[in-house]
This record gives sequence, C-alpha cells and structure tokens, in this order.
Amino acid sequence: MLVAGIAGGLFSPIAGRLGGAYLGIATLALVFIGQHVMFNAHDLTGGANGRDVPPLNLFGLTFDDRELLVAAVPFGSAEKLWYAGLLALLAGALFARGVLRGRPGRAMNAIRDHRIAAGVIGVPVARYRAAVFVLSSMYAGLAGVLLALVFQRTVPDYFGITLSLEYLAMIVVGGLGSVSGAIAGAVFVSLLPQLLTRYSDALPLVSAPGTGGIAPGEASRYLYGAAVVLVVLFLPGGLVRVTARRRTRTLTEER
Repeated sequence: MLVAGIAGGLFSPIAGRLGGAYLGIATLALVFIGQHVMFNAHDLTGGANGRDVPPLNLFGLTFDDRELLVAAVPFGSAEKLWYAGLLALLAGALFARGVLRGRPGRAMNAIRDHRIAAGVIGVPVARYRAAVFVLSSMYAGLAGVLLALVFQRTVPDYFGITLSLEYLAMIVVGGLGSVSGAIAGAVFVSLLPQLLTRYSDALPLVSAPGTGGIAPGEASRYLYGAAVVLVVLFLPGGLVRVTARRRTRTLTEER
C-alpha cells in the first residue's frame, strides 16, 4: 500500500491538473508503464514469469495451507484469506464512507459536479484531486496485495488493461461516488464469470473453453460491457440509484 501510495503521489501533480477523458487516458498510460516496469525489473518482480508470494503472517497467524480449527470448523488458506479480505473490505468501506461524509467528500462532490464553480468558492481543486489519486492508489495497492496472496504469485499479465477495464465496469455499473455502489459493482463483475461457468450447460451459446461456444469468461465481458452501456444510457446513477429510488418511494408511500 505504501509503495502504491508513493507511486500515486509521484503522478498526483499531473492528475491534479487533468480532467475528463485526459485523466482517463493518463491513468491507462500508467497501466502500460507499470507492466513495463514489472516485465523488466527482474530482481524485484521476477520478470515475465513473476515470483512466488510468501504466505501472509499477521499477528502470529499464518495464512497458509495448514488447517486452523475454529469451533471444530477447519479453515484452510482460501478461507483465511476470504475473511482477511472481508475485514479489509469493511475497514476500507468505513474509511471511504467517513471521507465522503466529511468535508473532503463535500469538496470532491463539488469538484465532480462543477470544477470551475468549486474553485471559485475556494476549494483547492488540484490539491484535492492529487489527494484522491494518492488515496485511490493505496486502495489499489491493497487490492493488489490480496490478489497476489490469493494467486500465491505475482505475474505482470495479471495486472493488465483487462483488469483496469473490469474495475471501470465495477464503478460505472455500481454507481459513481458511492461506496455501496462500488461494492455492488464489484460483486456483479466478479460473480458473473463464476455464475456463467457454473450454469454454462444450461445457457445458450455459453460453453467450456475449446468446445466451440463462447467461453464463460469471454461471455461475462460481453455482458458487463453491455451493462455499462445500459447504465450510462438509462441509469446514470448505477445499481445504487435503484435502491435509493425504492427507498424514497417507500418513505413517500409511508407518509
């Protein structure tokens, strides 16, 4: 996380002065720069073949394949990491929610809605944009650590443009500017390939790789790509907007 935050801080002066499509293009450029570094920094990253990741050791608890019995229930490496990821998700979500509900959140919403007006009323636009880029880089670093622990190996191909597009689909489908929306979008994009793989025999055109049909992973990209288009056209607020509308309707009916 610290290294990712430092990398974001080095790029933050540029991010603080760009906006819209230009910031998106610059962010995508970082993906290619990062992959280039990972491919060529052999002593640090292991190059194209990557390097093994040692098991996480936290407060004397090792997240390896040795079973841990809790109330007579065995916990292996996958179960330990799942709960560690859940705790990281809860901590990250609570922290982000606190930021959004405080003064920084109000400033960021003002910058998002109207950058020039926010600057006129005294919001330091460049400073807040730079800070957001550093914070988001640290979140991405934490996600990368969890991903590396799950795969038990860091390979540059894991962290390519496809993963970046999946993250973009998560926030657009879930809802921009909302913690719950980001979580909902992540669940949607992450579970869709698993569901298609599980029920591929019962779905038309979807089949196992190499059998002539569309592989579940490829079909899932088509589907959440279509979901992004539909959300942008018909539901700009994302999935979280549907919940908000239902809640508002329920409160109106109760009154």
